Amino acid sequence: MSGPVRLALAALALALIAAGPFLAPAFVTQLAFLWVMIILSLTWDLLGGQMGYNSLGNIFFFGAGMYTCAVMQIGLYYDVGMYTSGARTTDIVFTTAQYFTGFAIGVVAAGIMAAILAVVTSWVVFGLRGPYFAIGTLGVAVAGAELVASWQWVGAASGISMPVFPGAPQTQKLFFYFLLFALAFVVLLFLRWLYSTNFGMAI
Repeated sequence: MSGPVRLALAALALALIAAGPFLAPAFVTQLAFLWVMIILSLTWDLLGGQMGYNSLGNIFFFGAGMYTCAVMQIGLYYDVGMYTSGARTTDIVFTTAQYFTGFAIGVVAAGIMAAILAVVTSWVVFGLRGPYFAIGTLGVAVAGAELVASWQWVGAASGISMPVFPGAPQTQKLFFYFLLFALAFVVLLFLRWLYSTNFGMAI
């Protein structure tokens, strides 16, 4: 396939992706979750596909990142323990600036925390082989879930109610749709570059 044809097809694909929420407004949430699934599959393929390590614990790192983002977004302005308390009677409202500032900082913190946890757990699980590696990674995920489910400060088994998006519901859907698409696109480009390097060949 020639270069101009590939560019034309890429432009067409991007145009369809951009128009998707407006062509099917009733399915914006489902389309946003599609990008989440693409991100999950791309990142799982790095370990389970290219390296051949059948990990069952990847959700641990996604969950840790989500909790980190939530705690940062809330904790910048309010006490997290009070926010998640079942006895709370105070109505908490985030301004637009507070919401997006906390969210941006939380996303960065989530990536850093997930990377730190990955390095720490790798010292243990990468010493395992075959089914033992799969069981070990599953154990990490189960242990993480049990610890969080008993941690009252972050809401325990009830979880955390995220701050309300400062805008109309349809605007919220569009925001997260394009944000998740951008993230999936960046991950795809990064992995495309990674697999072209010597390190990628080693993987």
